[in-house]
Amino acid sequence: MLNRFAARAILVLAATACATALACSKEEQPVQVISKSQADPTVAAVLTASTLRLTATAVVEEVVQARESQLQTLRSGEVDPNMVNRRMSRFRSPAIRAARKAGTYVRVIRVVDGDTVDVEYPDATVERVRLLGVDAPEIHVPNMASEFVEMPSIQCVVRWGRQAHEFATDTLLGWPVALEFDSTEPRRDPTGALLAYINTGAGDFNEELLARGLARVYFPLGSGDRAERYALFEAQAQGAGLGAWSCRGV
Repeated sequence: MLNRFAARAILVLAATACATALACSKEEQPVQVISKSQADPTVAAVLTASTLRLTATAVVEEVVQARESQLQTLRSGEVDPNMVNRRMSRFRSPAIRAARKAGTYVRVIRVVDGDTVDVEYPDATVERVRLLGVDAPEIHVPNMASEFVEMPSIQCVVRWGRQAHEFATDTLLGWPVALEFDSTEPRRDPTGALLAYINTGAGDFNEELLARGLARVYFPLGSGDRAERYALFEAQAQGAGLGAWSCRGV
């Protein structure tokens, strides 16, 4: 269900799209605006069926354009006021504040793939971090069929590996995050990379990968502090056929 703010955004997009595209006839008025004092604040207008279809298209285009703009701004080094606001909200989150005190506060400077990133500490030390408890499909080296026995189409798996990489890039690149370590798993893997959970300030990123079906559960020693919860999110994504789990039977 749309909240009040999302509903208002959709209504504005609908009105703008209708006006510019001349998509609404006299019989189909695009939007009847009702002021806050005249009606329930959650209902700002009356939309026709044709306007709803137009609105859906406008919303999708708006989201895609906004995401592309954010990524271009990040790569160019320019300052985006909206990004600054979001960054400040992350700085103020309890997880990020705690990480600053604990020395586990870092900034993501490169996303290698869906479950591997490079981070920089405040003293300019750079470390590679392998996300603990998750395994996203590989995009730089071949995926082993034995790791995805339920997914006969490796091409399908690789496609979702790219999706995991894009999601990680969009969510993490350039942002401050908190590294959180496990009490039972090693702190580094055999290559020397840190093994850690990543908290974005809004929640557990590793968990989000599992919930979206962009990774499977994997712990080097077979279990970890979050193994049970991670298994639950993996099972839910499997049952719903989300992400890479949609490759089963393909």
